[in-house]
Amino acid sequence: MCNKLKYFQEKNARKLAKKSDTTFDRLPPVLQNSKIATLVLKALKKDQYMPAIVFEWNEAGFNDVLTAPGFRNGSSGQSKAAIITNLTTNKATSYNDVVFTFPNGNAIGAWIGQIRVNIPWAMNQPGVPNVCTSVTRINRITECDTGTPAIAFDLENHPNIFYHP
Repeated sequence: MCNKLKYFQEKNARKLAKKSDTTFDRLPPVLQNSKIATLVLKALKKDQYMPAIVFEWNEAGFNDVLTAPGFRNGSSGQSKAAIITNLTTNKATSYNDVVFTFPNGNAIGAWIGQIRVNIPWAMNQPGVPNVCTSVTRINRITECDTGTPAIAFDLENHPNIFYHP
């Protein structure tokens, strides 16, 4: 691929990297995807002060039973759509079912806290592919002196969001 074309395709991911005080190569792989990076930038522009979670869904985690494609454990209620409904029911705003913004950090914590009760089947299970490959939390950094949001983002990888000890 031509270097100019590659650079153009990576433009929004590079912009996201710059806002996160990192380089393109150090972004989580899901955020190196130009379409995902563009979606993240749009979501965080619209919901300026909101934290976000970016899911890299693992379709194999919803297709572990050959006779029931799209459903975890072969059960019709155990789907990616059910997790997305759970997210939006718990105050998340969905952007293409990949990026989810929350009103504040406490709302993310409350969502995580109810996973074991309301969608326990989404937890990582031995011998079953996980429902997502990665989960990245994005927080807008605030200015220490004024408490106003800066243009910078803090990225945190949360690979164990569905971890079951």
